[in-house]
Amino acid sequence: MMKRKREKNYSTGEFARYFGIPKDTLLYYDRIGLFSPEFIAPNGYRQYSASQIATFSILLSLREMDVSIQEIRQYMSEKSPERFSEIAGTQLRKLDLEIQKLEKIRQGFRRAARTIQEAQNAPLEQVLFRELPEACLVFHASPSLLTNLDENPQTWWDACSDFIRKTGIPGITYVGSYIGQNHLESGQFNQVDRLFMWTDRVTDSTRPAGTYAVLYHKGSYDTLHASYTHLLQEIRKRQYRMTSGAYEEYLLDELEVNTQEEYVTKISVRVEHRV
Repeated sequence: MMKRKREKNYSTGEFARYFGIPKDTLLYYDRIGLFSPEFIAPNGYRQYSASQIATFSILLSLREMDVSIQEIRQYMSEKSPERFSEIAGTQLRKLDLEIQKLEKIRQGFRRAARTIQEAQNAPLEQVLFRELPEACLVFHASPSLLTNLDENPQTWWDACSDFIRKTGIPGITYVGSYIGQNHLESGQFNQVDRLFMWTDRVTDSTRPAGTYAVLYHKGSYDTLHASYTHLLQEIRKRQYRMTSGAYEEYLLDELEVNTQEEYVTKISVRVEHRV
């Protein structure tokens, strides 16, 4: 940065306040030879210049990215366009990865907020017929893990943990269960065929657009059987027939409420009018 005749100077306290850092940080960096004031006045006061702001901003950014003091000191003593370009490229790659990770976490919190609001406004135990848009989802690649749930419910959690680990989605994740149409028709409401997660990215798997029979159940998972029975009765009563299995979503569970009686589960089944 080109020097100006009337360039503004800052005391240690003013320079520290400019960046919102403690004065001790500047004194420490000066002491170890990492970053020193432009000059020291005859009265001993340290003076930083406006032209040092850009350099110190970069230094703070590198520290935020966990670049070591030793590495920064080495660059400051051997500055070159090539070396700075190399450092910038490395940090950009790190930032891109961190942004991708944080974006996934943000999506998780957004979905959590929407899910909680939906559960709080849901008309419980009523069968609703709604037009739902197409939605992308990811299915668990190992449905064979979901066997003998009646005898061993732990297998659902094992499959869920395996699913989350393989998708690599950090933060809050919402895993749902898909009960196949054949199991619904035979009354095997506890037989989960696959696990799924909704996703904002385009995938090979989708929940098709169409008319869905939707029911919001409040209570523990052990009491879902009655809601499924009620749902299927209403589908037949309204002269519909099922064209898909059930998407079972856990809107409120142990993460948000204290007891299983407060759980809210959403069941959605695609239907069409009987001909």
